[in-house]
Order: sequence, then C-alpha cells, then structure tokens
Amino acid sequence: HPDLESGNLLHEGTLLLALDPGRYELAIAEAEAELASLAAEQSQLDTEEQNTGRLLALEQERLVLAEQELARIERLVEQGSVSRSQRDAQRRATVAQRQAVAALENQLALLPSRRDILQARMARAETRLEQARQDLADTRFVAPYDLRLGEVEVELHQHAAVGQKLFRADSLAATEIETHI
Repeated sequence: HPDLESGNLLHEGTLLLALDPGRYELAIAEAEAELASLAAEQSQLDTEEQNTGRLLALEQERLVLAEQELARIERLVEQGSVSRSQRDAQRRATVAQRQAVAALENQLALLPSRRDILQARMARAETRLEQARQDLADTRFVAPYDLRLGEVEVELHQHAAVGQKLFRADSLAATEIETHI
C-alpha cells in the first residue's frame, strides 16, 4: 500500500501488502497435476480390475473344460483306448490351466491394496493442494480492523524471508493514555 509507513492510519479491509504469489501458484498447479495423474491411475486400476475379472471368468471356463477332458481321458485309459502319454499331456494342460486361474485370482486379490495405496497418495496430494492454497492466501495482508501502523520494516519490491518481521500495527479500538494527576 502506498501509505504503508510508520504512524499512518489505515481502515479495516485495506490491502496492506502482497507477496509475489508465483511460487505458490506453481505449487497449486503441481498438486492439481498430481491429483489428475492419480485420478487417471485410479481409472486405469478400475479398468484393470474389470478386465482381469473377465479374463478370470474365461480361464475358469477353460479349466472346467480341461478337467472334463482329463476325466474323459482317464476313463479311456482305464479301458485301454488311449495311451498314458496322452493322459499325462492332458494332466499337464490341466495343471497349467489351474496355474493361469490362480495367477488371475492373485492379481485380483492384490488390487484392493493397490487401491488403498492410491487413495493414500491422493489424500496426500489433496493435503498439499490445500496447503498451497492456504499459502497463496497468506501472500495478501489485509487490515483486520482499523489500525495505526507502528514500525514498518519492508519496502516496495524488497525480498521478504520466511519469518521476517514486515510491520507492526495497533488497533484503534482502544487507546492507552498516560496522565499525571
């Protein structure tokens, strides 16, 4: 404010000074971009869950067919119509199909923990976004009440360090008067 000098009176709501918001605006943009990335990852995880569920259903159907074929070949081996090597080949195929089903079931079982990790990362990014927004709001110093400026230790275009005292101001609501009686 052009009248930000020791001894001046300023009214409530007056913008006293503003810091360069560029760094805080970049932090907001970064947090928003991270949230968008995490949302895309969430969507990908949902799609992966649906696809894996469909693949599991198909592989389970193939397993049922492989086990039926193995049972049929077992009966034919007992009758002597099929060689033992054919039975062994069908056993290997059935075991391989069981492994495929188990792998897909394991993949589906891991999705909830991946979803929890993603939710935690999203919560952390939302917290950073909120902090960046608060930091941006803190770059503007507005008079909370009618005040009289005391010591002003900052000048136009001066770099202000974290924790640096910028100015002192006293409320006009009450005044202390020293009297001698």
